Amino acid sequence: MTAADTSSNTLTADTLTPDPSTDIQPVGLQAPRWPSLNHRNPVVSGLVSVIMPAYNVAGFIVDALESVRLQTYPHWELIVVDDGSTDDTASRVKAYQQQYPTLPVRLLQKPNGGVSSAYNAGVQASCGEYLACLDPDDAYEPNALALMVDVLQQQPQVVAVHGVQRHMDEAGNLLAQDASVLVGQPDGSLAWDPAYLPSWRNVSLERFIHSFCGSVIRRQVVQQIGLGREDLNISEDYEFFLRLFLHNPTQGLYYLPEPVFRYRVRAGSLTRDDRRYREAIDCGLRVRQWWFFQAPIPGEIRRELLPLYGLSVLNLHTFWARERLIQQRATLTRDITAMAWREPSISKRLWFQRCFPLWLRSWLPAPVESGLRWCRMWGKQSWQVCWRLNGYPQWLKRFQRVEIKSG
Repeated sequence: MTAADTSSNTLTADTLTPDPSTDIQPVGLQAPRWPSLNHRNPVVSGLVSVIMPAYNVAGFIVDALESVRLQTYPHWELIVVDDGSTDDTASRVKAYQQQYPTLPVRLLQKPNGGVSSAYNAGVQASCGEYLACLDPDDAYEPNALALMVDVLQQQPQVVAVHGVQRHMDEAGNLLAQDASVLVGQPDGSLAWDPAYLPSWRNVSLERFIHSFCGSVIRRQVVQQIGLGREDLNISEDYEFFLRLFLHNPTQGLYYLPEPVFRYRVRAGSLTRDDRRYREAIDCGLRVRQWWFFQAPIPGEIRRELLPLYGLSVLNLHTFWARERLIQQRATLTRDITAMAWREPSISKRLWFQRCFPLWLRSWLPAPVESGLRWCRMWGKQSWQVCWRLNGYPQWLKRFQRVEIKSG
C-alpha cells in the first residue's frame, strides 16, 4: 500500500463515503469532539512539560516523582493533576514539594473526570515546547527525556518520539518479558520489529506501539490536532496516536530502540480491572468506528482499509479475552468470546479461528492452561534467542531494510 500524504487534512467529520461493498457500516455515528489547546502561558523553548494524571496512587507516586527528578535532561517541569483522589495522593505530592522546594513540581487538584480530562488539564497549564506524560505508577529511565528530546531537536519532521517499555511488578522489580519489540540486525545492533511500527494496516489493526508514557510530543502538533477525547477513559492513547499518524503518516512517528520507561503491572490498574472490560470494549469500538468510517483518510486508502474493520474489532475482543484467560478469569473469558460471537462485523470463520481456541482453553483446569501458556512462551523466546545469535533466516531478510537512525 502506498502511504499518501494527508498533512493537509483537518480532523473534522469526514465527508468521504465508505465503500458500499463493506459488510458493516455503522449508522448514526456522531463526529467526536476534541478539546482545543487554549494556551495562555508563554511557551519555553526546549522545556519538557511532564503531565502526571493521578487517581488513588499514593503507594506509587513518589517513585514516579523520583524518576522525573533523576532525569539527565535538566529542562523539565512536572505537573501532577490529582483527579479527585480519595486517598493520600495529594498529600504525598505536597510532602515531596516540601522536601524539594526548588524543583519545578506543581500540583493541580480537580474533581474526578477521567484520565483524559486530567491529562488535558495538565497540558492547558503547561509551558513546555514538548509534552510528555507519565502515569503515577510507572517510572522513567534516567536518560528517557534526553534521548527523546534529542531526536525531536535533530529531526524537525518528527512530531512524536516513542521508546521501549520494560515491565516491573508492584514492588518495582523488573519482570522477564515473553516477547520483545526489538530484533537483531546484521551489524549486531537492535531495531524495532517492523511488525510493531506504524503503517496504514498496523494502525488500523492496533498492531503498533502507542502509549503516552513512552512518548514526547511537540506542543505545536497538539495545537493542530486537539487534546485527548474526554469521553474515552480507555483506548484514549490509541485514538490520540491515530491522529498523530494522520498528521504525517510517513515520518511523523519515530521509534527509539532504547528503553525509556518502566510499566508497573499491578492488580488495580484500569486494564486489569474485571469490572472495566465492557467499558474498554465499548471505547475500543467507538475509536475503530471513527477511524474506519469518519477519519479524514484519502478515499483510495480507505477503500483498502475498510475490509479490515471486522478483523480490527476481533483483535479488540481477543485481546481482552486473552488478558482474562491469563488472569485465570475463565467466566469472563467466555463472556468476552460470546460478545465477539454476537458482534455482526466479525465473521464466524474468524471467530472460530481466533476466539474458539480461547473459549476452549477457558474450560481447562488452571494448571493445564498455565502449562500450555508457559510452553508457548518458552518456544517464542527460544526462536528469538536463535535469531539474535545466528542472524535472521532467509525469509526474514527483507526486514533488514528497516533502519533506526541515530539522529
